[in-house]
Amino acid sequence: DTLVLYYATSQWFAAIFLLIVVCLPVGVLFSVFALIFTLLRKEHPVVLMISIPSLWILIEYLKELISILLPWGNICYAVMPWSGFIQVADIVGPYGLSFLVVTFNCLCWRGLNHVFAFVGKSKEKTEGLGGALLNGVLMVIILLLPLVYGNYRVKQFEMSSAKTSKASPVNSVIVQGNYDLKDRWSGFGFDHRLSSYLNLSNDRLEEGPRIIVWPETVLNSSEKLVKAVFQSIVEQIGPSSVLVAGGLRRSVDGGIFNSAYVVGGEGKVQWYDKQILLPY
Repeated sequence: DTLVLYYATSQWFAAIFLLIVVCLPVGVLFSVFALIFTLLRKEHPVVLMISIPSLWILIEYLKELISILLPWGNICYAVMPWSGFIQVADIVGPYGLSFLVVTFNCLCWRGLNHVFAFVGKSKEKTEGLGGALLNGVLMVIILLLPLVYGNYRVKQFEMSSAKTSKASPVNSVIVQGNYDLKDRWSGFGFDHRLSSYLNLSNDRLEEGPRIIVWPETVLNSSEKLVKAVFQSIVEQIGPSSVLVAGGLRRSVDGGIFNSAYVVGGEGKVQWYDKQILLPY
């Protein structure tokens, strides 16, 4: 849709572009994983619980390391709705969470193999039953430990939120100026768009502290983001406000970064530069 609607390309070109640029490189990467998996395909739990998940994590890391690949779609995204389980990410990170997910799936596969062996071949009944029981125990451990920790963390957050809710409320203002792609990236309209967003931010000015959120492409002219512009923003949003907005930033050595800006009402300007850009 982005290529067709915003860049006026044909649907055929958009489909071929998506296939060659997005799907094919990732497919090749995971084909390499599948090939190595066939070589390491052992039923020994050490191989399944260490080698295979580690190989998967390496593939996910390469997606971030190789600039022509999209660094999205890690397998840990699958458990995002399970809030109690994903809290362990504050210890092991997203890669550790992916490791747990892949390990659990490997144990499921191994457990099913042992169950089939137990049902289908009498001479392997003892091994099949024992292997299935071992897998069951390991799967319970992988699920139980993160859940215990996650529920503990969720209760901590709930207690902290309850204390915070008793304090003075902070108003939030989300502004969407409804500019199309051509308008947003037109250098000639920067001042007009900035003025429009400031007016919309102050349209429903309320007393007390507030957080103002703008889209990613408002402060998108690195040449015009001088000290005077930020000073004007600070004066108009007021001393009790904080503005969060996306934009471009030119560094001292001339490099240009896609950044997130945080502008305090008292004049402090901070930013975070995006580390991995989308290819193309």
